[in-house]
Amino acid sequence: MLSKLTIAGLNEFTEGHIFDGLKLPEGIDKDTLITEIIRQCSEFSVIYTEPNFLSKMIKKWSEKWYHNFDRWWKAYNFEYNALYNLEVEATYTDTGTDHTTGSTNSSNTGSVTNQKAAYPNENFNNATRDVNDVHTSSSGTSDVDHHNIHTEKRFGNQGVTMSQEMLDAEYNVWQRNVYQMMAEVFATEFCIVIYD
Repeated sequence: MLSKLTIAGLNEFTEGHIFDGLKLPEGIDKDTLITEIIRQCSEFSVIYTEPNFLSKMIKKWSEKWYHNFDRWWKAYNFEYNALYNLEVEATYTDTGTDHTTGSTNSSNTGSVTNQKAAYPNENFNNATRDVNDVHTSSSGTSDVDHHNIHTEKRFGNQGVTMSQEMLDAEYNVWQRNVYQMMAEVFATEFCIVIYD
């Protein structure tokens, strides 16, 4: 039987330190990924057999794939309704100015006469007379700015694809696992994949 140096053996030999430089996006569990890598690659020989060099290459590999893994993780955790193929949010803005001009004029004219009569005479004579003549006018303008935002949300099945087809596609998506996909990338770059 031919002996070979595997990722599981090197990980054991270095007490788990070959993965110290592994850099992963937020949310991805490092221990889960390491376990999946060891599970998938435990039967295969590694390309780099020197532990320190392998550790450096794992660090560089994770930096190279960081953006891809981040996108995979965000897509994997994206919230959506599996039976909707339409989800639109539109925002409309209505802005403008209302201009109002107005004026009022009023005129008020009046007089007051105060009469007195001397005793025993019963004839009244004017004692005082006040005349009031009042004119008022006013005018003005007003500007009112308005800024209205309307948001419209539409969602559901627009009828192009049947709900059963979308549900079947959803089942197919969830048969894959992000950790499994990352471990497969690792295997292609670090292992000699030959089944004995």
